[in-house]
Amino acid sequence: MKKAGVPQGSELRGMASVGYVLAEAQDEYQVVFSLGELDAALVDNEILSADMANGKPLFGAQGRFRLIVPKEKTGARSVRLPNSFDVVQLRK
Repeated sequence: MKKAGVPQGSELRGMASVGYVLAEAQDEYQVVFSLGELDAALVDNEILSADMANGKPLFGAQGRFRLIVPKEKTGARSVRLPNSFDVVQLRK
């Protein structure tokens, strides 16, 4: 998030907080995360980028990399084979 220039912590207020990250997989599956829910200073929520499971590298249908939201009940925003993350700032 820092490399993308996204405000974090105390800077993520007002208009700076009106945005989201769109994660897209190779199969065009898309999920959205608000900027606030990605900021550890604001929420106690984990969003993991994993390249291993049970001590072994991911492979095959799981891909070599996966985005995981462990506390979500359905896993609908977990993304296999993510290939892009776009930061979108909303404007009124």
